Amino acid sequence: CDKKYCSNKNCNYMKELWKHIPNCKDNNCKVKHCKSSRYILAHYHRCKDKKCEVCAPVRKKIAINDAAYILMNLNK
Repeated sequence: CDKKYCSNKNCNYMKELWKHIPNCKDNNCKVKHCKSSRYILAHYHRCKDKKCEVCAPVRKKIAINDAAYILMNLNK
């Protein structure tokens, strides 16, 4: 989300979390959702299983968004 004021109540927190995660190396980090998010992201980056129950839906959504972006830009 690139909105300054988003209607999703968790949006601002998630934006701050996403800024925090790349620099966090603390295995005992107390920032809510940091450790679990880093674990999932690490799994996603290593995962090669096309049928992975965690990664497949994310990859599918990214592919759909990429295709929509390409189609939008073809019509310009």
